[in-house]
Amino acid sequence: MDIKPRTLNHAQKRSLQESLVKMVHTFKESDHRLVGHQNSTLKTFIFCLSALVLGCILNFYPLKTIITLSVIFFLIFVFLNPLIPFYLLLLVAPVFNPGVDLGFFTVYLGPILILLSFIFCQIRHFCINGLWISTPVNVPYIIFLGIAIVSMFRNFLPGVSFRGFYLLLQPFLVFFLITSSVRQKRLVRHIFYLFVTGGMLGALLGIFQFLIPGVFKRYTDILEMYCVPLYHGYVAPGIPRVNGMFGDANTYGQFLVQIIIFAFGLFLAEKSIKKKFYLLGALLICLIALGLSYSRGAWFNMLAASVLLSLILIPGVTNKLKAITVIVSMFFFLIYAIPDFTPRFLSFFNPYESSRVTRLQQYKDTIAEILEHPFLGRGVGFYQYHGQLQAAAHNIYLNIADEIGIPGLMVFLWILFIVGRDSIRFLREADESTRILVATLLSGIVAFFGHGIIGNELYSVKIGWIPGFAMGLIYSLRKMYFNKN
Repeated sequence: MDIKPRTLNHAQKRSLQESLVKMVHTFKESDHRLVGHQNSTLKTFIFCLSALVLGCILNFYPLKTIITLSVIFFLIFVFLNPLIPFYLLLLVAPVFNPGVDLGFFTVYLGPILILLSFIFCQIRHFCINGLWISTPVNVPYIIFLGIAIVSMFRNFLPGVSFRGFYLLLQPFLVFFLITSSVRQKRLVRHIFYLFVTGGMLGALLGIFQFLIPGVFKRYTDILEMYCVPLYHGYVAPGIPRVNGMFGDANTYGQFLVQIIIFAFGLFLAEKSIKKKFYLLGALLICLIALGLSYSRGAWFNMLAASVLLSLILIPGVTNKLKAITVIVSMFFFLIYAIPDFTPRFLSFFNPYESSRVTRLQQYKDTIAEILEHPFLGRGVGFYQYHGQLQAAAHNIYLNIADEIGIPGLMVFLWILFIVGRDSIRFLREADESTRILVATLLSGIVAFFGHGIIGNELYSVKIGWIPGFAMGLIYSLRKMYFNKN
């Protein structure tokens, strides 16, 4: 019997091909599952072996190994999350602010955290994306720092010169850190909240200092055994000025002004009722601590920043005038509501008041020194060192001109002009929530450098980084907005 081979039609051939393809895929999937199982077994084995080796090491060298491993894990963690030290600066520095006293080489917590974040952020960016982040402020700031480096060697003394140069460099480090790392609006708000929370903790510490001075004194005495002594000032005999852990009531007051401005801006931008109550609580606590600091300049700054925010954010001339009237009325009400503050505030208008006379004399002396060395100044860090430590000029602009010369001051003013110009242009184009945040940041910058006429907080290791922080957030928001649109 002859058996003829069976021929397949087109449909049958296609069905057979599909069956073969399914069979091949089945074998591949089983192979992948097998490989995955082998890999997971291998990982488990390596993990157990590593744990055994680590246990043996810890058994023989417990302390050194633990310290070494902790440092390694911390460095890896900071490399993967380079903003973590900066977050600690915002949250922890207001409570643990003193430094280790090593003479001119005194080390503070804030600068260490800034440098850690900056170094690891740049290493990470260099490994992944390259190093340079371009902003309109980069070129003038580099020129400014170049002038400062040249001026360092006018009267070079390592501790004084390097400290003075770092104080001028500090805002740019924070500015560069933020512009190179913050790329989401959500992260900007998180940073705002960290800053406000840390400031509120610092304000609570100041209130604690006022309510229980004996306990607070024991707390500071313990810190002063290992840290820089804290200055304890009095507004009048028997009336102490609250200064938290900043050591100086005026510096503390300027810090609280920045927190109040940020909290108010967040309150305007926030839609959650719970968060609004939290921000109101922060505002109240910081206002109480600000009043207890008896810092007249800080109160004037808060007034100026509040008026500026109203002018930017409130529509209509009539509404602006109403808001400004309310702000000014509240300002004078708070001044007269604190009995001990009223005579101090009024003493500001007394031409014979001691601090006013002293500052006017310092301004005259500083201008005379600037005219003696108009181009390169007396050297970075050397305004406070003429054979002995002396008080600063109580004026940011005179201090800069005296140390690095009039050209350095002109470049510094150029930087402020660029930031102001870019911020105002951005305010005209941004959406409402972004506009509120940018207006808040700009108001903080105006308050900081407005107080620079009678104060010198840019040269503070404790709050001198805040302008760079605000400028960095403005340019980060600006870059996000233009990338999106």
